Amino acid sequence: MSIGDNARQAAETLGYQFKSDTLLIEALTTPGVEGEGSQGNRWLGDFGIDVIRSCLSFNAYERKIRPNRIASVKQKLCSYDHLMSVAQRTFLDRVIIYNPRSGKGRPIVVGKALAAIIAAAHLDCGRSYQTTWEILEYIGFFGPEKNGVDPAQLESRVDDNPCLSITSPPMGNNREISQTTGSPVGLEWSTAQSISELQNTATPSVPSGFEGVEIENDVQIIRQESQKRKALAHSPLEDKNSQTKAKQARRSTNDQVTAYLEREAIKCKAQTLQTPQESYFTVEVESRLLQACNNRSVEVAKKLLLCIGSSQSILSLQDAIESWRTGTDIRLLQMSHCPSKADTFDIISKMSQGIACLYLFRRYHIVRLFEKCGGSETPSASRFVAVPVNDSAVLKRPGNPLKNAETKLNVAMMKEVLPHLMPGTSEYEDKYNSVNNLRLLARRYSTLQDRFGQGILALIPNPDQSRHTGLGISESSLLRVPESVFLEIVSILERSQGRILQSFSTAAWRIMEKLLYQPAQHCSQFQLERTETKYILEQPKNSSSLLYLLK
Repeated sequence: MSIGDNARQAAETLGYQFKSDTLLIEALTTPGVEGEGSQGNRWLGDFGIDVIRSCLSFNAYERKIRPNRIASVKQKLCSYDHLMSVAQRTFLDRVIIYNPRSGKGRPIVVGKALAAIIAAAHLDCGRSYQTTWEILEYIGFFGPEKNGVDPAQLESRVDDNPCLSITSPPMGNNREISQTTGSPVGLEWSTAQSISELQNTATPSVPSGFEGVEIENDVQIIRQESQKRKALAHSPLEDKNSQTKAKQARRSTNDQVTAYLEREAIKCKAQTLQTPQESYFTVEVESRLLQACNNRSVEVAKKLLLCIGSSQSILSLQDAIESWRTGTDIRLLQMSHCPSKADTFDIISKMSQGIACLYLFRRYHIVRLFEKCGGSETPSASRFVAVPVNDSAVLKRPGNPLKNAETKLNVAMMKEVLPHLMPGTSEYEDKYNSVNNLRLLARRYSTLQDRFGQGILALIPNPDQSRHTGLGISESSLLRVPESVFLEIVSILERSQGRILQSFSTAAWRIMEKLLYQPAQHCSQFQLERTETKYILEQPKNSSSLLYLLK
């Protein structure tokens, strides 16, 4: 089936006649389909999220609904999980043109594609919010989701030439109700029930990558984890001391950020470039960060915006190259020497035990372990689990369904990477916590790679090099950021620096790929290896002079 056929099928599903299918075709095309570096629907997808939010705001304005009443509604309905669910239910996920290298069926890929489709329709209809709202109602965007979709089953649902014949619109959608009753369906009716339904989840089956792993002791281990968390609860005095230390750390970070911005401004003015406050760290950007983050997350948010693509990040990559060139055992830490999950976990553990300048290698091994253990098909990635409505045992199980699902995943991972450890022992508990942290880190890293490319992990400054700027980003600091806040931070980063960071990521990956897969003696010298540290530190963040060093 041609792309034109896919576009016509999508238009029919929307119940909207496009004047031109150019934007719709762009919306259906994911990044990278037309070659490395092609953007596809990346920017249209971001715009689509804003369009949906604006439609909700417009409807609330017309109906005199207070903004604070729809804040949570926007967050739920604009999440990639909900967008993907709508795309699956309407079969729009089957007309998306996927990039085989980035995978099919990932929530961010499917969700962004649906948002891009909405954006294309919005632009084609002359930016009419009323028409766009009717399209959203037509596809049942605000309807309750009574059953979830197991991410582990999604891959098998998507065909290489995806398209089903949809000759009629989804039944029972809001547009039909509006036409039948003669009254428009408002925000109060169309979203109130869907929000509560979106929160109903339950435990899925073991994801791809763990077939055959026995989980007979799951319930017992889940209880052990719950009891352990209660036993480790801090006293009020410890909490007070921790809060004091946290406040001191935030003040220190604020001072470091101020000093960093002053140095960057001097560099920019010396090269007649815009300062950070005039380009990627404007008052508006900083304001959005403060609104999105709590006190514990704002320092990490600022570091991500200020450090990725900075001279500090280039120095981190330079150090990694030096270790690769001079380390006699570096070849044993490359991807080809850890074929199994257990081998990968062992390599990650070794790189956390003081081997210098290997943080970059560690990040890529963490992502690889995550992918081997199911990757985006696990509940830890999608944050969405299926609800088996006929399974009373699952429905009655106490606790948060998603937490229970993730605990089962951790237990399965433990049996894969450390099969010799017995549950209940102190060593098992220590390693269990390590596995859980690695899974959460991998989710963060995968999110960054989805937005900016594989090389982005090589551009996060290492904490052991904070002597240069004081703004290194540690694994523990990333883990402290709540999932929803981290996604918002990444969204702000993409909107303020997306294009330039993708260029840096593409260039950095050309280097990092050799470090991960090829022997040093078979590779010619990089431009970065011939560059003095002093020169690197003199270059502004995101500058063409820094990008040139990665060529």
